[in-house]
Amino acid sequence: MTRVAKTWARVLVLALGFLVAAQAQAAKWKYCDGEWEARIMNATVVPDPARAGQEINVLIDGEIGRLVKGGELDLTVLFHRIPVYKEKDDLCDRLESCPANGAFTVNAKQKLPPFTLPVGDHHPRTTSSPGQELEPDPLSLSLPLCVCRSRTLPQGNYQLKITAKDTEDKDLVCMVLDLEIKGPAIF
Repeated sequence: MTRVAKTWARVLVLALGFLVAAQAQAAKWKYCDGEWEARIMNATVVPDPARAGQEINVLIDGEIGRLVKGGELDLTVLFHRIPVYKEKDDLCDRLESCPANGAFTVNAKQKLPPFTLPVGDHHPRTTSSPGQELEPDPLSLSLPLCVCRSRTLPQGNYQLKITAKDTEDKDLVCMVLDLEIKGPAIF
């Protein structure tokens, strides 16, 4: 291999390393209000940003001070603070090791629905008399309901609320993770 080829090979390896590192960075998150038995050390979203129509992997590293034999994991996806998706999972299905005692890792993989923008005016207006238009109805939830029914996601900023409970329905932890979803990759 020539000296130039070796140099280009090194540059390519470094560039790929930076690309992988950029896709697996710590996610921005916070605890829900309250006191929690489990502690979260780190949360990572791969890839970040996520892509509609592709798989996303949420990894959460934490610690618990007692034996947890199982329970339930509640996942709620919020778009502009409005729930657009909810799921309940068996806690042991999402933990790398169950029962858990001490350090734990939640490994949640999920394929995201494809991206399409809802079409039309999603803020219906109310009329008081023919031809007189009022402001949009603030109680209208037509956009999120449209998103849920069509199983599509507009690109943008989301939040993922994760709550874990043990087998006795005792809350272990609650966190809200910021999540960016972009349109599907063209390639």
